[in-house]
Amino acid sequence: MRWRRSFQWTMIGHVVNQIFPSSVGGDVVRGVLAGRGIDDMGGAFSSIALERIVGFVALLALIAVGQPLLIARLHD
Repeated sequence: MRWRRSFQWTMIGHVVNQIFPSSVGGDVVRGVLAGRGIDDMGGAFSSIALERIVGFVALLALIAVGQPLLIARLHD
């Protein structure tokens, strides 16, 4: 897949996320566009699910690192 096409699909997904109230709509649009582009709907949606899981794990890691620092400053 060319990076330019991937970037275009990602930006279209972001625009749809801004228009509709849920962020899932942009993922669906991006998945459909990518699935049609690479002729593998399952692979496209799997990569989007993996992206969501990695983002969630990164958020949990930031919370685990940042919370002790914030608790230490609570008495300031």
